[in-house]
Amino acid sequence: MRVTIRTTRVATWFVYAGLLNALVAIVFAIPLVLADDASKIEPVDVSPSYLFQTWPKMPFAVASADFPGTWLFLSYVIFVLVGIVGFFGWAAVYYFQSAILGKTYTNRALSGLHFLLALAGVYVATIMFFSAGFFGGAARLSGIQGVAVINTLISWTIIPTAIGMILGILGNLLGAINNLVTFLGKQVAI
Repeated sequence: MRVTIRTTRVATWFVYAGLLNALVAIVFAIPLVLADDASKIEPVDVSPSYLFQTWPKMPFAVASADFPGTWLFLSYVIFVLVGIVGFFGWAAVYYFQSAILGKTYTNRALSGLHFLLALAGVYVATIMFFSAGFFGGAARLSGIQGVAVINTLISWTIIPTAIGMILGILGNLLGAINNLVTFLGKQVAI
């Protein structure tokens, strides 16, 4: 098995992942754009099946302006910034290592871990963050009062969100280390 991989190939991974993430962002934006103007959902029911059925009735403006629906909006913004812009940014870094600096090979294991951990991290963190905003916002719109009650409904998202953030940070740290080693190291195709 090879120890190194072409930096342009790693750049290609990040371009494809960025394009996939852009498509996912578009798919998740469709229900928000098509939401109607209902500001209250009746009757009060917080079962997962009911909450998923209320999605088209959840107005984006209300969901994004009221706790914890703001987390739905923030998760989307974070996904766009980290999952799309960030992945295209890493693609550019790997590409420039090759095209401008002449560093055509990089560490295969670090590149793979960078890519997989960053991708897993962005999806785990934003899906959990999105879930907190969605379930909490739907509960709030259905008439449930009290921050403590809503926090109890969405508390299951806290630890997975933190795990996703740790995965993403670790992946990007490995990417920075990999690029530093590539920049400072001797180029050998092994």
